[in-house]
Amino acid sequence: SFRDGSTDNLASLPSGVVSLEGISFDIRGVIQLSGSPSTKQVRLDESGIRVRQSCRRIQFLHGTEGPSIAGTTIGWFQVHCLSGQKIDLPLRYGWDVSDSWCMATDPVQGQHVVRIEPSSVPSKLGKQLRLYLTTWSNPNPDDSIETIDFRSAAAGSAPFLVAVTLE
Repeated sequence: SFRDGSTDNLASLPSGVVSLEGISFDIRGVIQLSGSPSTKQVRLDESGIRVRQSCRRIQFLHGTEGPSIAGTTIGWFQVHCLSGQKIDLPLRYGWDVSDSWCMATDPVQGQHVVRIEPSSVPSKLGKQLRLYLTTWSNPNPDDSIETIDFRSAAAGSAPFLVAVTLE
């Protein structure tokens, strides 16, 4: 778990403004969602992440804790525009994201996944942290993005969000 004292956590992730894959992210913490509706300590959604600006693209730096069946929607981002339009961006396991703790030799699943490895510090199980980058191109860049909701589908794999960058 990312919250316990084990070495499988995000402690090795750099904080502050960090350039990953040529994109600047301001890393200040993590929003961890539950992968199960029965987990009371961790919530299933984080609603109303304030943006209040226009953009051409949004870059999401994220991951997930635990495996799921390939193709399963484990969560989604919902973009709320000033015009009232709501756009859902699903996170599909094995397509947009896979388990963030993996062996260095594990293949990256899915053609839309960009692997970002900010740390090569191995965990106690010999696994390494792997984060993922999802890019959303705004079809109407003049329509201001008001908020973003981050939601878990409670499908077993627990999604987390590290940073968001607007371009």
